Amino acid sequence: MSEAGGYRIDPELDRVPENGKKLKVSELDLMANPELRRKRAKLSIKQAIWYTIGSCVGSIVIALVIIFISKSQGGPMCVEGSRTLICSRTFEILFPVVTGGFSFASVIGAMIILYRKWKRYELWQPWFGVIWFLIPWAMTIMTGFGTMALVGQ
Repeated sequence: MSEAGGYRIDPELDRVPENGKKLKVSELDLMANPELRRKRAKLSIKQAIWYTIGSCVGSIVIALVIIFISKSQGGPMCVEGSRTLICSRTFEILFPVVTGGFSFASVIGAMIILYRKWKRYELWQPWFGVIWFLIPWAMTIMTGFGTMALVGQ
């Protein structure tokens, strides 16, 4: 640490970005600047909302894709003019396992994000809400369609 014109240079606090790169925000920056903390909190809330929407929409899209593929391939359970969406035993198993697996994985992903936010002293409470929303969502999909994998239609 040297002194330049009576100012003590601190290499940690007096960092200058090189080659136009943006510096990463450190914990010291967050402690010193409440506006940065507020921006991070708003960002965490937006991320939580979009993660929840993406998880729900993703599981619905996966279900619709499996239904579309099953209907287009046909099978012994689909007769001409019937309203059956799942046409074979393969898709009866595939439908609840894949959609339920994706929903369960999204809950685990939200838990990991929650832990990482908590560990970095960021706003983690919205992610707890995401988990509490996604657990019933995943359980509804797994129990509602899970019987299809065990028993059949």
